[in-house]
Amino acid sequence: MHRDALKKLFNKFKKDELIDVLLDRGFLDEGFQRTTATKSASVSRILKLLCEKLSDKQVAVLDLIYHQLHPKTKEWDVFLLSGFDPERARGSGLTDPKNFETQICSKLQLYFNVDVCVQLYNNALWIHLAFLENKTSQSTFKDKVYLVYYPLSPYIMVTKMKAAYKQYILQAVTDVLGCTELKQQKLSGKDVQSLADLLLNKKSQGYFSEFRLKKMDSNPLCQENSARRKRRHSGEKVIVESEITEENKEEIGEKDKWMKNAFGSCDQPVLEKVKFTMETRFKGSKEQDITKNPFKCTVKFEGPSVIEGIKNLGKTGAADVPLPSHLSTIHSQQRNHFILKDRKRPREMDSLKVSQL
Repeated sequence: MHRDALKKLFNKFKKDELIDVLLDRGFLDEGFQRTTATKSASVSRILKLLCEKLSDKQVAVLDLIYHQLHPKTKEWDVFLLSGFDPERARGSGLTDPKNFETQICSKLQLYFNVDVCVQLYNNALWIHLAFLENKTSQSTFKDKVYLVYYPLSPYIMVTKMKAAYKQYILQAVTDVLGCTELKQQKLSGKDVQSLADLLLNKKSQGYFSEFRLKKMDSNPLCQENSARRKRRHSGEKVIVESEITEENKEEIGEKDKWMKNAFGSCDQPVLEKVKFTMETRFKGSKEQDITKNPFKCTVKFEGPSVIEGIKNLGKTGAADVPLPSHLSTIHSQQRNHFILKDRKRPREMDSLKVSQL
């Protein structure tokens, strides 16, 4: 393995994280002494010990471990396995990483010089593919593709890949899993666990997620607020909730009830981007001619967690509740790209529906 490539990989890890991984895998002796040296010095020290010892396979394992620990460094696309038969897959032993690795490697090595590594992590098969541009070249593996597959599920997540490899990779996965084809879905993101949650738990999102995750709202009576406790000890008068009169108590109660039914009390699955393509009539003045034809535009929501952000818009009153269904049901749609159209029925032309792409 080329020293510069190995150094680049080591530098991706945090200092203690790198040492822990190498010790856990047995690449470093148990007697390895941790020091207070900088990360750069520690990496140089480890390189001297391992540069000539690690095989391409072992480096592939380390690279895969890094992406398991830091999956958000990649953008993941979702593919549907059309014609997938879980019973057949169960009988063919595809839940075993070694078996899966052998089969997909045999398919791809017909066309490329490729290094394949498969590991089971958090109930999913993590697949590392490293390609060489030239089949006879002995240089460092450069082009890499990562896949995540939950055994017996009809979906697989794949990172971006070059067009030169895409057809062969998808065909290899199709053959190994015994499906008819892979169809790319309108769902992508950086949080692998959230993507899996959206795909595998479609019918248990929102309010029902509390039962699946076995979580309940925290009881505000269990622990006194620290600021209130501080004021009480200082002799400052504390205004208790019973002394506060809410003018719109009924309205707030209805809003909270709707929000809980729509989103539940648990954290929402993470999607960094949600896009709506609007093909609706413009809801403006009747004097404007543009109301006669569809008004096409695209609206994008971006942020650390779009669904959580939409939930907070309703919770804080920044958006009117109830929210439109195309906003309140994103967590159950298995997608983050939607097309909104006017209903075709005359009496409902002014309402929107989310069309299935």
